[in-house]
Amino acid sequence: MLGKSIMVALTLVMTAPAFAIDTNSASNKTEHSYQNVRGLLNSGHYDDALASLRQNADSKDADWNNLMGFAIRKSSAPDLDAAERYYKAALSIDSSHRGAMEYLGELYLQKKDIKSAQIMLDRLDSKCLFGCEEYDDLKEAVETFKGTQ
Repeated sequence: MLGKSIMVALTLVMTAPAFAIDTNSASNKTEHSYQNVRGLLNSGHYDDALASLRQNADSKDADWNNLMGFAIRKSSAPDLDAAERYYKAALSIDSSHRGAMEYLGELYLQKKDIKSAQIMLDRLDSKCLFGCEEYDDLKEAVETFKGTQ
């Protein structure tokens, strides 16, 4: 039988509100601020998303840095080094930012740096106690990468 404190903790985890992977805030402020950018990214309009992010620059926000890294990495003229700097900036602001960990791991795979990608996967594993989409996605990408080598 579970102790009362464990049951309370599990209830809190199971009923906590869900946020987008790049959202590090418990409020909807960040979610609402980047809704348009996420729509552009999800529809493959990376250059437009990048322009929007540059127009509304907030370099002190982990989500903004994560989205900048993603947009730059996926843009028509990708700059992996710049994208890496943005992902690392996101992680320096919020060391638990799961989206930045996943995307940085994917970037490392693009650079054929499996060792660094594995480090990101291990970090995600430690942050996703009950599993998470970011971990699953990066794990699949790492396994796929290993299968092609």
